[in-house]
Amino acid sequence: MSGSSFGAHGANAFASFPGLTSSNGGLGPSPAPGAGGGGVGLPSSLNSSSSGGGGQHGPAIESLTLTAQSVGLSIEQLATALSASPNLKTLSNDSGIITDSQKELALSLYRTESLALYRRCMLLAGFDTDAIEEQSPEYQQFAFRAWQEEGRRLQDLMGREMSLQAPVVANLQQEAAQAKAHAQVQSQIQAKAVQAQAQALALEQQQQQNQQLFLQSRLQQQQNGGGLNSLLYNSSAGSSQQLYNDAVQKRFNGMHKPGQSFM
Repeated sequence: MSGSSFGAHGANAFASFPGLTSSNGGLGPSPAPGAGGGGVGLPSSLNSSSSGGGGQHGPAIESLTLTAQSVGLSIEQLATALSASPNLKTLSNDSGIITDSQKELALSLYRTESLALYRRCMLLAGFDTDAIEEQSPEYQQFAFRAWQEEGRRLQDLMGREMSLQAPVVANLQQEAAQAKAHAQVQSQIQAKAVQAQAQALALEQQQQQNQQLFLQSRLQQQQNGGGLNSLLYNSSAGSSQQLYNDAVQKRFNGMHKPGQSFM
């Protein structure tokens, strides 16, 4: 946010103040009683408060300072212009123009780090000590007028920041969704790989079992075949011997008939 971008808005916001006059293209205040002359600078303590260094409202205080600078005023001169304006008196007499949310904003800023800044501004503008209390109508109107335009600018700033953050959040959500989907795919692939490995192991075990059964069957067949061959051999040998014995006996009987003597 640059001071030049606030110029047109600031001029529109404070052009109706009779205490402000144009000089060399800028705006200058008319001194108010008890406020000192124009061109009052910021003390070092006030500068540190306005720099946005402390608390969550620091940027808002800095933005208020830029509002005053955009119309050629210091923060004290802004307070002077507001206190000297008949518009402020009109607003003070018509409390209905301030909404509850605007009043709460002013009181919230008053209770935090804006307290010292607002008190100094109002005292320099000529307000008495009773007027700087948070419930006083003078303070409420002062805060309302100072923040009427600036609140809109802060909202615009926040809107721009949110619009910049929205794509970032969307991208992060998209990346998270993609990462989740990728993790699910990897999990499914791993599960299928484990299942395939288990099936391959089961098939290998079944093949080993079948091979073992086949070998046992062949061994049994070999054992059964050896016994049969032995039986057949023994049977064949016995038959041959019997035939031989029979042949010898027949020949012997033929050579030695009954009643025949070799003598």
